Amino acid sequence: IRGAQLYRYYLSDETTERRSAMSEELGKRLKKAFLNRKSGGTAAETSCNTELLPGERRDVAVLFLDLSGFTAFSETLDHETVHEITRSLMDELVYTAEQYSGYVDKIEGDRIMILFGAIRSRENNSRSAILCGFKMLRVIEVAGSILSEAGVHLSARIGINSGPVTVAPDAIGHLTAMGRTVNIASRMEENSEENCILVTDSVYNDCSESILWGKPVELSIRGVGIPLVSWKPLSVNYGSSLISCHESVNTVFVAREKQYAQLNKLRAIQHGRSSVIQSRMPSLPTGCGRQCFRTC
Repeated sequence: IRGAQLYRYYLSDETTERRSAMSEELGKRLKKAFLNRKSGGTAAETSCNTELLPGERRDVAVLFLDLSGFTAFSETLDHETVHEITRSLMDELVYTAEQYSGYVDKIEGDRIMILFGAIRSRENNSRSAILCGFKMLRVIEVAGSILSEAGVHLSARIGINSGPVTVAPDAIGHLTAMGRTVNIASRMEENSEENCILVTDSVYNDCSESILWGKPVELSIRGVGIPLVSWKPLSVNYGSSLISCHESVNTVFVAREKQYAQLNKLRAIQHGRSSVIQSRMPSLPTGCGRQCFRTC
């Protein structure tokens, strides 16, 4: 039974069997869409598998993602269906964060907070956060195309900021990142457009050359005395020498045939150079591959 047909079937008679049928159908379709996921655990397990120490101060990039459409979604379907679909989607978003060295600080309903650089730092935490945001929007697009057949419009807003944070326990004792950096990242998410990413000037300065940007916009943020400059990342700048092939391959493309063709060329170059590196430098220690690739 197709999704829309099953949706109408469910509304006609709220029996346990039909609720289960809808939950199973939508759940299977979401899992099938995300077959390549190899996460080590569920969203709840992943968010707690590495401890932060209270009182620590770190420079990180903070990403907030808020799903919209879930309120109407939860009012339309039964609890079992909502739980199954939400779990599949959240697990996929957590897995995506893991691929970019993100630490899931918290999941509150349909909102996720992710830190980049809190547990392990990459070459550019702000760029990692943006690339992760692109991939997450692709995940939302795939899930939304499935749920749209059940009359559900799913979308997301993403906000990113970078700077120092302090690790401290929240009201229930969970260690979380706090401070002005986190608050402004949250405000960026609130001011972002649907299915878009909005970042601060500090994030832009961290990776201005490696990303293509929209025009800057000044925002008056609640709780901040002066207007803040915000930027909308549009796509990866493949003309930049700061982007490695590894990051290019992990980037999402939506209706960008030209960039997709460039990606295929980069992938071919990567495979060719990798074989040369392995044959000429077999004694190099683990971890030198990326640097060698850039210099070859």
